Amino acid sequence: MPATLLVGASYAIMGKLFTLPTANVLAWRRGAWVASAVVFAGHIAFEHFKRRSSARATATHAAIAVAIAAAALALAATLQDLAGGHPVRPVMLLAIVLWPVLLAIPAFVVAFAASAVLARLSSNSAHSLP
Repeated sequence: MPATLLVGASYAIMGKLFTLPTANVLAWRRGAWVASAVVFAGHIAFEHFKRRSSARATATHAAIAVAIAAAALALAATLQDLAGGHPVRPVMLLAIVLWPVLLAIPAFVVAFAASAVLARLSSNSAHSLP
């Protein structure tokens, strides 16, 4: 779980850092997507190769990391509204619950598929060794 927490925190940090005011917002958003994809792939690789996790465990850990980041970012947005003197909007409170669910589900599916492919490739290469 420490790796999952670290990855989740890194997603949240990237989510905040890549939204800092800049002249080229689109490039920074694309950069955030690329950086997140690299961390996501690295997390799957770590779970598969280093921890030797099953596809289900890998996908669960990846989805939890994504959910942690989504909840943190939704909470940060809510706190930013409060700090700006705005009242708490119910939609922002709903986001704290919905964002993690809506992002964790596809993260689980993609991580499960990627891990299953890695497992299949690993077993095929192990069988082809003399």
